Amino acid sequence: AARSPLDACSLWNNSDTIQNYYSQIVAGERYAAYMNPQRCSSSPQYPYEIQSVDLSLFTFTGCNWPVEVAIEIWSARGDSCGGPGNLLSSQTKTLDKLNFGVPYVGTITLAQSVCVNSPFFVAVRYTGTTIAPYPSVMMDNHSPADSCTNWGYGPTTDWDKWNQFWYGTIPGNLIIWVNGESGSLACESNGCCAGTSGNVDCDPGGSIDISDLTRMIDFLYISFEPLCCVGEANTDGTPGIDISDLTALIDYLYI
Repeated sequence: AARSPLDACSLWNNSDTIQNYYSQIVAGERYAAYMNPQRCSSSPQYPYEIQSVDLSLFTFTGCNWPVEVAIEIWSARGDSCGGPGNLLSSQTKTLDKLNFGVPYVGTITLAQSVCVNSPFFVAVRYTGTTIAPYPSVMMDNHSPADSCTNWGYGPTTDWDKWNQFWYGTIPGNLIIWVNGESGSLACESNGCCAGTSGNVDCDPGGSIDISDLTRMIDFLYISFEPLCCVGEANTDGTPGIDISDLTALIDYLYI
């Protein structure tokens, strides 16, 4: 009760010292970094409200600005070595050289903040809607970086640990920052989930039926489209949305 309504906490893994970039990024590639709100000094750390992401891209000879990217928030499968799990949020943004090209660091404010109750991954996805070659994400001088903290995703592959994503020399940590609020009062008072959970498709009437089960399966295994209300999908009462929530919903509806 004594804590401040606003306990700002920024998260990052990088040293601010650029050592690597990649000039051959193609559409669909993702670069992700593991973020742990337990590193915040304020208490409690959860729920952590992700509000914005700071980013700077490297301009090499021949790359094209502006560039469209999607800033994505992914749940973590257990610890960092489990990799990204479910897509929680995705927001596209067209970045210009004046604000996001090195040495400038731009801020991407999320249209809707994301509340998490466990560590997560923040990812940059190149959407491919602008002209390649693209200005590059940057890596710091902690080379080789911890392979569980950093992950990559190719257009024809799934998520890979940093040391499996790259050939030859393994670069340092992804240079990206996440800004948010530790122990967020806004997350605690979020009214999107009222009463019992289970209305996964956000039916205005509040009914819980097969359409909610279909939406849960779609989120977990098919489209991965962000949920209208994460709290409604948390049917087992534990942090994160996974197969145990799906099992609980099936049990409630049919067993």
